[in-house]
Amino acid sequence: MKTLLLCLQYWDKLQRLFYTLIILLVLALAWQLLPFILSLGDATVGLVDAGIWQLAFFSLICWFCLLLLSLGLLSYLRKQFALPSVYFMVSQFKNLPSWQQLSFYYACFALLLLSAVGCLAAVF
Repeated sequence: MKTLLLCLQYWDKLQRLFYTLIILLVLALAWQLLPFILSLGDATVGLVDAGIWQLAFFSLICWFCLLLLSLGLLSYLRKQFALPSVYFMVSQFKNLPSWQQLSFYYACFALLLLSAVGCLAAVF
């Protein structure tokens, strides 16, 4: 029974990696094909350089990679420091008063928005 559980956990990780690779492949193809897609509908779309759209899309890809890297770093450090599981942390979060939960949500949103603007500014 333990062998079956290990095989299923390995399959789940492999399946997640496969989906991530598919998403990255689709993003890379979209990044290359975006200027052609924009010029198909209207030939005057050249008013805005198609390279600008590629840069904006590249910054979006960088932002997603940054999010994946930070998620992987969180899971790695959580295992190294023997911190409690994410389920336990979420259950403790739900015990906080509503104003503390709201302030934490706003802080997370602000950091996420700041990282997106930082990626956009770094590319441009």
